[in-house]
Amino acid sequence: MKKIIKLLAPIAALSPTLIASSCFLDGSYNIHQGNWDFNSFGNIENYKNIDKNSIKINFKNNYSVDFQNNVIAPKIKNVKTIEDLKRVINEHFIISITALRPHSGWGDGYAQFNHIHIENIPNVFLDHEKVLHFQMHIDSIENFKFENNIMRLKAKFASKNFDKNNKNQPLYYFEHELQIKVGGQNG
Repeated sequence: MKKIIKLLAPIAALSPTLIASSCFLDGSYNIHQGNWDFNSFGNIENYKNIDKNSIKINFKNNYSVDFQNNVIAPKIKNVKTIEDLKRVINEHFIISITALRPHSGWGDGYAQFNHIHIENIPNVFLDHEKVLHFQMHIDSIENFKFENNIMRLKAKFASKNFDKNNKNQPLYYFEHELQIKVGGQNG
């Protein structure tokens, strides 16, 4: 019996520390059904639960400059509608962000506290473990430009997670101007 107590003593000594520092995730989230009406958000905070310095647009694959010049750039130049633009973006680009996921957990003495989990989202168009995919909204084709091999796009993004304090707003939201160099001179 004394041997068992000696073996368990170090574990028991660490238990309060382990419990105090742990964050119990229940794995649940609130899912918005259907598409968001971006005009209904009212006075929504920009970069809501998003690290604004983390937003990046990249190519889906490591395309060669020739492929960018001969395939992607002509598609971009032929964009006439918002749907054309969305199709090109979904086919060739990914948008990555860092979400700042609010969460309640337990602290010393089992007191509840609020804190933030940092979630790296490599592609906003796919569901992540706790952050669901984002819906992209472009107000006008005028928010899109392709000049001197630079694509610029101003768009709004809302996750399918809704805010438990306001079911009419997404938990994660941002409006941002993205830009990426497409093609150019080879070599």
